Amino acid sequence: MKQSTKNIIINISCIVTAIIVTCVFFEFFFRYKEYRKKQAIKSFEYLPGIPSKDNKGFREKINLFEKGDNSTRILVLGDSYSWGDKIKDPKDIWPNILQKILAKEYPKRKIEVVNLACCGFTTVNEMEVFYKVGLRMQPDIVVVQFTLNDPLPSGPGLKRVGSDWLSEQNAVTSVPEQKRDVKKKGFSETFRKKSAFYRWLSTRFGYLEMKQQNRSFYDPLYKEDFQGWQACKKSLQLISDGAKKINAKTILMIAPYFLPGKWTNETYPLKHLNAKVIDAGENANMMVLDLFQSFVDKGRDFGSYKALYGQDGHPNETAHKIMAQTLDQFIRKNNLIR
Repeated sequence: MKQSTKNIIINISCIVTAIIVTCVFFEFFFRYKEYRKKQAIKSFEYLPGIPSKDNKGFREKINLFEKGDNSTRILVLGDSYSWGDKIKDPKDIWPNILQKILAKEYPKRKIEVVNLACCGFTTVNEMEVFYKVGLRMQPDIVVVQFTLNDPLPSGPGLKRVGSDWLSEQNAVTSVPEQKRDVKKKGFSETFRKKSAFYRWLSTRFGYLEMKQQNRSFYDPLYKEDFQGWQACKKSLQLISDGAKKINAKTILMIAPYFLPGKWTNETYPLKHLNAKVIDAGENANMMVLDLFQSFVDKGRDFGSYKALYGQDGHPNETAHKIMAQTLDQFIRKNNLIR
């Protein structure tokens, strides 16, 4: 009996020790990953060619050529996905890749892709830039690159809130009737600040919780009574109307969220939001290009398209190339350059 009790104690001690060692290992592992991410981000805080105040925060200096009968000007409105956040060399950003592709395909025409994207822009901000700057450039094609956080609250003067605002909304809406155990909340948040492994686990469980509740992180932005979504749809309509007055075609290009996983049209957890954006674009009389299928066709894990060792949510160089190639095919298919 004593021997049996002793064996039980030894087994429990071994299990507890194994759990502790495993947790310590993963803690150091995820701390190292976070350290690598922070170091990588530091290296991108300043990028060659980033404009000063004179260029309104755009990625590169804009020098327009004089338009003629054999020229085509494509205007890009977008956010960090088009600005090229975490992409060191501007030539690897999809607008610049697109210009290079089109120049080869239409050697007798003068092709110019003007990138007016800026980090953090919402659709409302893009509409403002279009009317203040873009219209004067007399584009032939206007590409509005859309990301799922574009309906974030924003207003005149390029004002907008960051994604932290959305995190706060989800923190509230994820708890029924907004009731929380204060002690549990305090412990959880304290532990989250101190442990990299716990931060990783809580993020994964957060995704699982949203999946079980049949919702996504971005769902609060797409409620029909949400002012940000209403302003977003109105801005799409205003961009379309403005482009129509100068006989320019408008393309709403929807960029996917690179949620890790090999997704299909049936399994993609954000497809209901994509459908709303597609409807908004079509209702605004825009041509709509959803890039999701292009990435599905590659058969790769969507997480592999993230920048910075697969951690940062922005597209890497491979994703930028796919975005440019897909838009090029769309332009040729619809004979938008003649």
